[in-house]
Amino acid sequence: MFRKLFIFFVLLYSILLWLSNLLWYQYENFSQFHWFDDWQEWKQMDKLGHLLATFHLSSLIYTALGYLLQNKIQLLPQHNLIIFSAFVGFLLISSIEILDGFAPNYGASLYDLIANAFGASLFALQKIYLNKFFLLPKFSFHLTQFASQRPNVLGNHQLMQIFKDYNGQTYWYCIPLSVFFWGKYFYRWTSYIHLAFGYNANEMIFGRDSQNQAFGLLPIRRYFISFDLHFPTFSSKYRLVNSLIFLINIIKLPFPTLEWNERDGFVWHWIYF
Repeated sequence: MFRKLFIFFVLLYSILLWLSNLLWYQYENFSQFHWFDDWQEWKQMDKLGHLLATFHLSSLIYTALGYLLQNKIQLLPQHNLIIFSAFVGFLLISSIEILDGFAPNYGASLYDLIANAFGASLFALQKIYLNKFFLLPKFSFHLTQFASQRPNVLGNHQLMQIFKDYNGQTYWYCIPLSVFFWGKYFYRWTSYIHLAFGYNANEMIFGRDSQNQAFGLLPIRRYFISFDLHFPTFSSKYRLVNSLIFLINIIKLPFPTLEWNERDGFVWHWIYF
């Protein structure tokens, strides 16, 4: 049992470090460790990314432990297993801040650590007290014209841009419609559908507003309301299928969406992703 757990965590952490190096650190010349106040950068889009990553990593660890421990999981207190998964998820994501601290163009961020803690806590509290996710973080992405203006930061090809171009990222928080309905019939059918609230920031090629404004850009915050499908409701008896459903559930599906932003007011999108 412990051998399986050890191999799982080593592989998971190795993958996280490899992705981090590929996305942000491969061209960095590391310097002395330092802290950096990045709260005013990217209109806090990166903080929502930290929250989402820690939430779903904690959930992945919890699910994987269930598969690895199998029958032995019944011997462990459920609350302890949830808290352990959230704590390990927090540690794995937060350890990347060490690399940030040595990178001259970044720096370790206290606000990133707080966002990581929020993500782990959001997972653990819902799993312990509700045994389901009332508020589920999700992600969507579309290509923008801004990445080509600063490809070394926002991504020099489409795969990189998914992780690095904040202009195309939208972070969603989804609530099951079933919470608004009573009765077994309505509850069953509305549990498949989620009400989704989204946030995006646009017109950014630099982190801070003053830098973008000097370049002729006017960064704005954008807010969305839409719908989404809750895939784990459609579970299967096959582990591989359930694993794929788990991964797909991180993504907010394209749906008609109502937007509000401080420049244009209300904007309707027949399909937004």
